[in-house]
Amino acid sequence: MESIQPQEFARRILLAISTENPQHLAASLYTLAQQEAAFIPTEIYVLTTVEGARQAKSVFSQQPEAQCLHQCLAGEAFHQVQIDLLRDAQGRALNHQALAKAAPEIANQILKLIQPWTQEVQTALHIHLASEIQTLDIYVSYILSALGRVQDRLSYLLSPNYLVQGACIYDMQIPCPWYPWAHLHQLPFLRLRATLPAQALDKLASFTEMMRLVEETYSQPQLLLDLNQRRLVYGHIHVRLSSADFAFYLWFVRLALAKSEGISPPEYPNRFYAQAFLQEYEQVQALYGGKDKRPHKALISGMDRAYFDHRLASLRRCLYQAFGPSLGTSVMIQTVSRRPACYALRLAREQIRIV
Repeated sequence: MESIQPQEFARRILLAISTENPQHLAASLYTLAQQEAAFIPTEIYVLTTVEGARQAKSVFSQQPEAQCLHQCLAGEAFHQVQIDLLRDAQGRALNHQALAKAAPEIANQILKLIQPWTQEVQTALHIHLASEIQTLDIYVSYILSALGRVQDRLSYLLSPNYLVQGACIYDMQIPCPWYPWAHLHQLPFLRLRATLPAQALDKLASFTEMMRLVEETYSQPQLLLDLNQRRLVYGHIHVRLSSADFAFYLWFVRLALAKSEGISPPEYPNRFYAQAFLQEYEQVQALYGGKDKRPHKALISGMDRAYFDHRLASLRRCLYQAFGPSLGTSVMIQTVSRRPACYALRLAREQIRIV
């Protein structure tokens, strides 16, 4: 069984979104390394302000912080620290006062940064929030809800103002300069990635586009059938099908528009099925001058169970790949009964448009 514990992954990335408190960042790293299921990152990325970048560098270069971190991180990630600046839409580095207003632009920056990491199967991502900007923290939690996997984590270190004296992380064998109050909170977030269209998710260009994808996945957008391009468009996602797959789908769309309760797979070669399918196929072929006559030859005696099942399986494969499990189910030709088997498109008539 594949491991899903973050500390067991070969590549372990810590992304700290910080502002002007290097002690906060250092205490967080120390706490992660000292907890029972120690998460020792192989790479550390810090996104921070202009002022924060100057102070963050001191955490990894000056004594006694550097000595403490070097020991508790076992030297593994100590030389793999990358400090980048938070920027606005024009690429200008931000100071602390400008963070709240620039939160949407920063969200785009974070999205583009972590997108490739969340596509890597052997990578665990831990995002640590230390921005002190609540709006920005909310944006980050939304991003991780869409992109995050089971091995990814989101955390926040409580400040001493909100702590009651309790568990101590101070190790006398490591001369660590931080207070014994550090307590790291794992923040819950929704993991929607498995329900979202994989191809669209990997091509997201902005936070706004990501939110639109989530909203459309969990709403009921209109299905558009573009006959000239042999395309299905649902929400802002589209897929181009082969002539045979498109015609097979169009056949079921016509049945849905006619309020049919569905059709059963043919138990013997069915000439009516073949005629209905070939009528749609010829229309699609005529629109772009296609001359492929293989379906006519295959259905010369009627449509049998093997041909029906082949077309249905091919279509399902394409739709699930393009639209993902949630949207794919919405636009899929579904099994409406099993005894006897019966298939239908379950979209409402008002959700379907043919152009």
